[in-house]
Amino acid sequence: MTLKADPFRVRLYAGAELVADHPRCYEKRQVIEDWRHYVPLLLKKSFAVPWASALRNTDLPSSFEAARQDLLTRRSDGNREFARLLELCLTHPVEAVDAALALARGQGDWSADTVRQLLRWAAESDPAAPPLDPARYPAYQGSTPSPDLSAYNRLLEVHS
Repeated sequence: MTLKADPFRVRLYAGAELVADHPRCYEKRQVIEDWRHYVPLLLKKSFAVPWASALRNTDLPSSFEAARQDLLTRRSDGNREFARLLELCLTHPVEAVDAALALARGQGDWSADTVRQLLRWAAESDPAAPPLDPARYPAYQGSTPSPDLSAYNRLLEVHS
C-alpha cells in the first residue's frame, strides 16, 4: 500500500491501482468515510449494517434507508440483502440503482436480484425495429374480396 497526499487530496494505492481518494481535511477529530469502501466487509458481516458509521453519514438517497427497513420487515437476512443492494452501487451509478430500486419496490416483493435485473434491462439498448417495407411482401398487397355475409343472415332467421 502506498499513500500519496497533497494539500488537497489523500490517495491510497495498492500497487498501481487507486484504492481510495478523499479530500484532505485539516479539522481535528474529523473522520471522512466513504461507504463504498465498506461494502465488501458488509457483505461478509451484514449484522454490522445498522451500526456502520459510513452509512449513517452518507450521500445515499433516503430511499435506501427506507428500502433497508422494508427488507428487515420482510426477510430474516434483510441487512445482507441491503449489502447486496449497496454492492450494485459499486458498478452502477447511485442514481440508476435508486431508479431501479423505486421500480422494484413498486412491484411488491423484491430483492437485490430484482434491482440487478432492472439495471441490466435498462442498460440493454433496444434497437428500434425498422418499419416494414410493403414492397417486400407482394402477396399481401392484393385486394381481398368482401366476404359473403348472407350465411350470417340465415342465422338470424327464426324457424318455427
